[in-house]
Amino acid sequence: MNNRIIKLILLTGIFGAFSAQAGSLNLDLRFDYTGTAYNDAGNTSVLNPLPDNERWYAQTAKLDFQNKMNEQLDYRVRLNFPSAAVASGTSNQKRDNLNNFVEFLYATHKMDNLSFTIGKFASEIGGWEGNTATADQYAYSEAFDDNFTNLKTTSAAVALGTRSLRYFSGGRLGLKTEYGDFSLHAANNRSDLEDSSTPQADLKQTQGWVAAVYKGSFAEKMFQPLFSYHKVSEGKDKDYTFTAVGLRTTIDATTLDVDYLTNVWDGAGTDKDTLTSIVAAVSHKLSDKFTARLKTASSDKKDEGGPSELKHKAMTYGLGLEYKPIVDQNFRYHLGYAMTEWKPEGGQKISRTEMTFGVRMLHDFLK
Repeated sequence: MNNRIIKLILLTGIFGAFSAQAGSLNLDLRFDYTGTAYNDAGNTSVLNPLPDNERWYAQTAKLDFQNKMNEQLDYRVRLNFPSAAVASGTSNQKRDNLNNFVEFLYATHKMDNLSFTIGKFASEIGGWEGNTATADQYAYSEAFDDNFTNLKTTSAAVALGTRSLRYFSGGRLGLKTEYGDFSLHAANNRSDLEDSSTPQADLKQTQGWVAAVYKGSFAEKMFQPLFSYHKVSEGKDKDYTFTAVGLRTTIDATTLDVDYLTNVWDGAGTDKDTLTSIVAAVSHKLSDKFTARLKTASSDKKDEGGPSELKHKAMTYGLGLEYKPIVDQNFRYHLGYAMTEWKPEGGQKISRTEMTFGVRMLHDFLK
């Protein structure tokens, strides 16, 4: 039997044993059919031809267990099975001894307004876009995915998307106030941000992540500002920094998120990549059964000292319509549309359109 299936059965049994205790055990599942089409420039790209395609796939498949030992100590374990398996043996996994599909594995000690978390937890990178579940999104900015860099696949490309950086292993010190939550993070470096070409380099780590995050809340959550700064060094004079300034506004049945995101890789000498993005997302509850979502993002990437083909502008548009057939159950159908255009400096415009149909369900086994 496939080792991955055996692990899933064993983990399900372990979670089942937990079910006798207080807490929650949620299954979060989103399964989609997606059709993707590119324009001629994308289909015939010299560097990386992009074929039109369609597929059925698990966009999200998570088991999320939360519990507490007492009022001061709680813990959480969340597994996302579509993530990469440990068989690849990346240096990131060697550092924290965890499979990539382990998103959360942490304990938190609460001390009045202070808290200390240790383990693998959310990095809170990427503004409100990065702090919103992907199961509730149908399009993504370049700040989140940096698709153009990945599509061009040149040796000089430096990817600056934050999708793979949303979880890391380390420690987090939090302070809760009447004006919101402040936190300081220290965590392992990610293997994909540094040289891991040899076994020795896999374990080499002289500087990990440092981060500062503020999530505010005013007027009974009508206004929720978010500020974050994340930094990690790839090596001497080579730093990644990710800065986010965001605001979530909720009025009645409408929520608006706006982010200004700056992702920077500062290499030695004159080599510096800067990806700047403005992201806006609106969700509106049309009725008890229908919710509409709209998203747009504008990005500008500058690659100083690199090839001109990596300098580009991008626009993303996304639409989503969700339908809950049973109002008091977390089950829905959804339709999604996303379109992205990349306009490289001195090159042809590449565009991609995606149509998505699927379902999402969220169920607590312990209720």
